[in-house]
Amino acid sequence: MSHPLFDISGRTALVTGSSRGIGLSLARGLAEAGCTVVLNGRDAGRLERAAAGLPGTVHTSAFDVTDGPSVRAGLADVEDRVGPLDILVNNAGIQLRAPLLEFADSDWHRVLDANVTSAFLVGREAARGMTARGHGKIVNICSLQSEVARPGIAPYAAAKGALKMLTSAIVPVRDAESAFALAADRSRSCKVLLDFGG
Repeated sequence: MSHPLFDISGRTALVTGSSRGIGLSLARGLAEAGCTVVLNGRDAGRLERAAAGLPGTVHTSAFDVTDGPSVRAGLADVEDRVGPLDILVNNAGIQLRAPLLEFADSDWHRVLDANVTSAFLVGREAARGMTARGHGKIVNICSLQSEVARPGIAPYAAAKGALKMLTSAIVPVRDAESAFALAADRSRSCKVLLDFGG
C-alpha cells in the first residue's frame, strides 16, 4: 500500500467508532497509507462487514469505549492479537438534537460519555503502553460545533469543547521535548495530535 502524501507502513492504528461514517473513512486513509488498522465499535457484525471493504491488513475489536473495564480488556486484547498500538484515533461520538428545555438527563450523559469519556478512557489506556514504549500518537476528533454552537445541540457542543480542553490538559503531562499539540480545522472537524515521542 502507498499513499501519495505519506507512508506509515509497519504501524498499527486503532480507530474508535469506525464501523461507518467519519471513523471508517479515517480507517480507510490509514490503511491506504500502509497502516495495520483495527476497527472498533460495539456491533461485531457491522465491524466485520466494514473491514471486508477496506484494503490492507484490517482487524476488528468490539468493545464499549464508554466503560472502563471494557476499554482495558479491549485494548489488552488488541495488543495481544495485533501488536502494540502506534496510533489511536478517538473518533467515537454521537450527536442528539433537542431543545435544551426538553433534553433528557440520560441523553446528556450519553452525549458526554460517547464524546468525552470515551476519549479519556481509551486515550489513557493507550497512553500507558505508548509511554512505556517511548512512542505513539493520539488523535482526538473534535468539531467546529465546539466553537460555533447552534440551538438544539448544546450538549454536543459542550462535549466537543470539553474534548478539546481534555486534549490540551493532557499535553503538559508529557515531557516538553517529546510532546506537542497540533490543531487544524479541516472538513468541519478539529484534529488534535498528542505525540508520545518517536
